[in-house]
Amino acid sequence: MTELGPVQISGHSVRLRLPRFADVDDWCRIRLRDQQAIEPFWVASSLTWQERHTRKLWVRECLEMRRARRKATALSFVIECDGRFAGQCGLTSIDLSTGQAELGIWIDSTVARGGVGSVAASLVVDYAFDVLALYRVAAITAVGNMPAAHGAERIGFVFEARMDSFFEIGTGRAAHELRAIIGDRRPVGGVTSDAIARWDRPRPPAAPPNQASPVVRRRIPPFTDLLTVSKFYLGSARQVAARYKKRKQFDIAWDGPATELGRVSLKGSTDVDSPTSTSHKTTDGFARFARLLRHDDDSPALTAQIVADRSKLATCRLVDVFHENGRLDIALVGESAPQEVAEGVRVLIDVIFTKIGLRRVFAILRVSDITTAKIIEAAGMTREGTMTGYAEFAGKREDHDLWAITTDS
Repeated sequence: MTELGPVQISGHSVRLRLPRFADVDDWCRIRLRDQQAIEPFWVASSLTWQERHTRKLWVRECLEMRRARRKATALSFVIECDGRFAGQCGLTSIDLSTGQAELGIWIDSTVARGGVGSVAASLVVDYAFDVLALYRVAAITAVGNMPAAHGAERIGFVFEARMDSFFEIGTGRAAHELRAIIGDRRPVGGVTSDAIARWDRPRPPAAPPNQASPVVRRRIPPFTDLLTVSKFYLGSARQVAARYKKRKQFDIAWDGPATELGRVSLKGSTDVDSPTSTSHKTTDGFARFARLLRHDDDSPALTAQIVADRSKLATCRLVDVFHENGRLDIALVGESAPQEVAEGVRVLIDVIFTKIGLRRVFAILRVSDITTAKIIEAAGMTREGTMTGYAEFAGKREDHDLWAITTDS
């Protein structure tokens, strides 16, 4: 599969295809021109917007997208409107085992109001359900990014949760909204047909697309791309080797108050990288969040046990760390005492904030898991919303509640 479409919408022909190195000039020109519309809601970086849009970084992004496609973890398309580059749309964090993925899109501002973005996203969503046989596709948008929120809802995404202090974007650390669409709840005929029907009615003439001055193509020697490709794969090898280097480690020890069960204590250890580093990669943080939802990381950054005298009450694991976020899993042991466990979790969260440096800790619980929900609520977490039809990596598909606590709570 190399393309989707073409389909007609509001007088435009829309086609999705795989990205090419040769797209670099259009990619740079449009995104630099639309900086004020894109950058405020894009992942933060230490690089300037100009520095983030170079041939070298586009080639690296293409290589990353190719590798992800081969691994079946992501699928990225270029949007073509009337034969011209007009943005990107695709799926990240594809998990065929649980039937889940995440949708991402950006669109050229000159065609954004003609339904081009809606039909492009719809083509990808239908492909996810009809070809990949996924069950659930999620979309994450920054609070305040009204065009993205309205666009998602227009094609059937339903609001599920507001995630406070979720991610660092161009305007600073911001809350984000989680929406999702379920395959068996689509309109009859699919999302694309519905989107076309909504837009395909008499409207005022749209402005011609891509009214910017003609593009001057730069002729760059082939060895430039070859050098970038070589550095990309060399860097990948270094990343693999770096996994075996010793990371920051320290032990956790806390003795709490005496209770009927004995003195409550918390014992554990950490093994974490710096949580504050940022990346110029466009999907790094969101993809890490989705991988974390799937329990993709089998090496927890923190493991701790809550104990009363010598009886273990619970085991806690910080599954991963990404952009000052982390997911906390809590496994209760037998008939655990909720008050004692809640006190231990409260202390553990304080350690995560003060010693590891995270700014947000979240947990995902089955709606039916009332016991653990009461424990983390007592520890200070707040329920942010419910994810419909969410599936754990080895569990059945059911509704899950999203809980979180931030340093601003």
